[in-house]
Amino acid sequence: MTGLSNGGMMTLRMGCEASNKLAAIAPVIANMPAKLANTCRPDSPLPMLLMNGTQDPMVPWQGGTVRFMRKKMGNVLSTEETLKLWRKLNQCSSVPSVEMLPDTDKTESSVVRVVNYQCASNHADVILYAIEGGGHNFPGSNTPDLPRLLGNKNNDINGPEVIVSFFMPINKQSRH
Repeated sequence: MTGLSNGGMMTLRMGCEASNKLAAIAPVIANMPAKLANTCRPDSPLPMLLMNGTQDPMVPWQGGTVRFMRKKMGNVLSTEETLKLWRKLNQCSSVPSVEMLPDTDKTESSVVRVVNYQCASNHADVILYAIEGGGHNFPGSNTPDLPRLLGNKNNDINGPEVIVSFFMPINKQSRH
């Protein structure tokens, strides 16, 4: 399951409440809702790929209040706290492998850092695509480019293709 922004938060919730019906989750521009963090109890480990911008003006990388314009939309954990929670739930290593991807589009002032926490015993890795300098955008997608409202959109990667590639090996493993 995947979703963007509020849909990404719904994806995290479904991971907590319906893990037995899912093979993996990939929330984008979303962090764990604070209200959900203490009650998140998946039935089984669930691979997770998180894709967030470090300069997101709506869903703050550092956690806190989600905002749209002047409207407050609830509170979220930071990206690091979201990763820490899922690493604990999936019993992952606390030492990640880190890779900087090539900066193929120098016009958009952002780069991608991939942080992978392996969970060798259950193959439920927790992976972060940190869009450094990125805003509230789906990287490499056809979503509108509104930098004053949403921040920078990264074009170094194709977010939908990254997610499909993440889901493909999991689908072949036939978790369910």
